Amino acid sequence: MNEYENERELMDYLNVIWKRKWLIIIPTFVLVVAVGVYSFFLPREWEVDAIIQPSKYMTQTEDGVYSEITIVDPTQIAAQINEESYNNLIAAELNLDIREFPKLKAENLRDTNMLRISTREN
Repeated sequence: MNEYENERELMDYLNVIWKRKWLIIIPTFVLVVAVGVYSFFLPREWEVDAIIQPSKYMTQTEDGVYSEITIVDPTQIAAQINEESYNNLIAAELNLDIREFPKLKAENLRDTNMLRISTREN
């Protein structure tokens, strides 16, 4: 008995797919249209996140050991952003109307010297 007698060939699978192609194409097309219509009626909403690291510089001690010094504490920067201290400067730099400027939220990332700044609009 031939050991390859019970094996399926790739062409057998492709023939089955070709015979049933409309059972694959039609539901896929219907779902794509349904999701497109659904997403069209969803409220327009966007969110932007940015992670920044405050400036640092390296100093060398008399022993020749280098150390990093953060110029401004990230907690201080987060507080200033949350108090909207930079909004006028950012709006002027980006040529935006300050009345339409989005609300920025800043927070320190745990165990790092980095900040996450985010904004969300509906």
